[in-house]
Parts: sequence; C-alpha cells; structure tokens
Amino acid sequence: MMADIDFSHVNLEYLICARDLARSYPDRAALLLGATPDLVRLLAEVDPATLVAMTANRAPLLVLRREPWWLQRLFTAFRAGRTEEVWAVLDQEGLMVLRGGPGGAEA
Repeated sequence: MMADIDFSHVNLEYLICARDLARSYPDRAALLLGATPDLVRLLAEVDPATLVAMTANRAPLLVLRREPWWLQRLFTAFRAGRTEEVWAVLDQEGLMVLRGGPGGAEA
C-alpha cells in the first residue's frame, strides 16, 4: 500500500543533488531534469530548510521516466548478467537525454 512507503529520505537526497547540479551546471541540470531554465534557477536558490519541508510528502518525487523499451532492455540485461549489454544500454541514456531534453537536438 502506498501509504506505508516513505520516500522522504530518497526525495531529500534527490533534491539536494538536483539543487547542487542546478547551482554548478544549470544547463546540464535543465537537460537531465527535464526542466526549464527558469525552474532550474528557482531550484538553485532553494535553501536547506525548504528542501526538508518539500520532503514532507512521502510520495516519490523521482519517477522512472525513460522509454519503456529502454527500461525493459536494461532490466533484462541485468537479470541475464550481461554486463556489456548493460553498459551499451546505459550509454544510450546520454543520447536519449540529449534528444529529448529542453533545448536538445531532436533526431
């Protein structure tokens, strides 16, 4: 049951990493997070107390948002213990982000 699962610690770690990325590399943050430059600027300005307050919601903020075929291929390679295939799939992630992110080139 969803009410029994608490993602607040994961959410806090995610928000801290996202904020740090937004501060250091705003262009990369926009691409990786799928956010607009305005949203990245807001995220970069969030203080620690606000980050903690944002995690009061126990539902996950981070979701699997990749194409289903990509996730299926990744999970299948992991289950089969095919390390080379896992790395090949993970290498495709960078290409997917570049194609689909804000300001990224469409194929």
